[in-house]
Amino acid sequence: MLSEQHALAGLAAPYGLDQRSCERLLAMLQAVRSSPHNLVSRRDRELLLGRHLADSLQALPILRPGALLDLGSGAGFPGLVLACCTPERRVVLVESNRKKAGFLRETAAQLELPEVEVVARRSEELAREPARRAAFPQLTVRAVSALPGLLELAAPLLELNGLLLAWKGKGAVTELERSRKAASVLGIELEARQSYRLEDGLERVLLRFRKRRPTPQRFPRRPGMAAHTPLL
Repeated sequence: MLSEQHALAGLAAPYGLDQRSCERLLAMLQAVRSSPHNLVSRRDRELLLGRHLADSLQALPILRPGALLDLGSGAGFPGLVLACCTPERRVVLVESNRKKAGFLRETAAQLELPEVEVVARRSEELAREPARRAAFPQLTVRAVSALPGLLELAAPLLELNGLLLAWKGKGAVTELERSRKAASVLGIELEARQSYRLEDGLERVLLRFRKRRPTPQRFPRRPGMAAHTPLL
């Protein structure tokens, strides 16, 4: 435990995280490991700090003030991590798997994060709600789907000029090429891409998109279509 605290202190230092934020992050990692729902693989349990948490923290310098929506939150990377670091921010975690959503809700309460809302619904359904559509200044998504489908799920939920952060691996360039049509149709433009390596050598890319035009009302299509029939 002490070695993990030391490692986390090293990760947190460049972001200026306070002691309470670090305590929340450590408690979150423990909750993920001890969950009976097999949120991550046995191998990934050993990589939570150096890979999944470190990867999630890359978004901190980019986020701007205002609410954040995290699509496909899973075990909480990056949405719950970012909530631990900015507890005053309204963070909406969208996770359609009800067991995972239950874990997120329970863990957010244990971590004393009252601004976190967990929504156990598909993003396609959420984007059809007038109060949610085009309502978020920023959105994060990590390890959800290929980029063309991901953009279709995210764009309708972003407000105009909203920011989308998408984590990808070394195949990001290929995915960007395949997503040109989707981005154009959905009103999204690539603003920047940040390449980096995690401590285990894994190559990562954080893509930053900006919503420049309103997304047509016909998007997103019905559940599953963005993944199975992407806009190519």
